[in-house]
Amino acid sequence: MGGSKKDIDHGEAAYQKAYDITREDLEPTDPARLGLVLNYSVFCHEIRKDPSRACRLTKKAVDEGQARTQEMNEEQYRDYVMIVQRLRENLDLWSSGSGSSAASVSGRTPHGSGKTSSKGGKSSKSSAKT
Repeated sequence: MGGSKKDIDHGEAAYQKAYDITREDLEPTDPARLGLVLNYSVFCHEIRKDPSRACRLTKKAVDEGQARTQEMNEEQYRDYVMIVQRLRENLDLWSSGSGSSAASVSGRTPHGSGKTSSKGGKSSKSSAKT
């Protein structure tokens, strides 16, 4: 299931525009911004076959968000941790050289879109950070 080069280029342009807007308008810890990076990085890795770009996007998002975690309330922190966990898992998977072909063999696949808000469970900030 591949798209034409034109379709892929349009997808890339849309992701890049959305990425630029979220970097200007949203905090680095905002779930919408992090969710976009999660999906954009998977697009870069799986569709564009550009793992170094996927890793750079992911690492930048994690690092920028980490610097702002002290400013969050508990619910914001839970949402942040949930998405960043997926970003880190992808970064670990991609950095290990597993890539998509090895990931398919092992059953490990990159995380893409998913639930970006946590309303359940009551965990404290300190236990979520470990």
